[in-house]
Amino acid sequence: MAAKNDTLRRPVQVRSERYSSYDVDDFAPAQPRDQEWKNTPLDRARRLMGEADGGRYDFRLDGEGVSAGWIPRDAPEGGATGLKPEDVLSAGAWSRFAEALLLDVPAGAQLSAPVVLHRDAFGAAPRAAHTIIRVGAGASVFLQLDHAGDATLAENTEILVGEGATATVV
Repeated sequence: MAAKNDTLRRPVQVRSERYSSYDVDDFAPAQPRDQEWKNTPLDRARRLMGEADGGRYDFRLDGEGVSAGWIPRDAPEGGATGLKPEDVLSAGAWSRFAEALLLDVPAGAQLSAPVVLHRDAFGAAPRAAHTIIRVGAGASVFLQLDHAGDATLAENTEILVGEGATATVV
């Protein structure tokens, strides 16, 4: 029996028709002949399709006005965008993270200087992560996510932007 996301038998015409699920077992194994994987070096990516460390990691936040901290995976912010993973790597990252890193910009904050999240301690072992960026109503922020060093990482990032807020994330 074909997996629910078998796009070789059921081509996807529009993004809203793409199969999505939080359960990694709902996805067929990635194959080089699949449209979404044809340009991916699967020999390297397969390391992320098995077990991965979803625990905390070291980070540094430079700049004023943004707080950062760990929240449990069942916190209401997780999944608040309503978007579900659309591939096996994303579903794997979702199912394996223990806590999410929440970057929080308070309502009304007008941050003129960039804020930089530095992460450089992932290491070469497979990791899973989840980052949530929450920008309160009427706030404005330029947030840079800076990664350095070795990493074998599958991560989902959700961005929640309040009414009248602006966020530039690079």
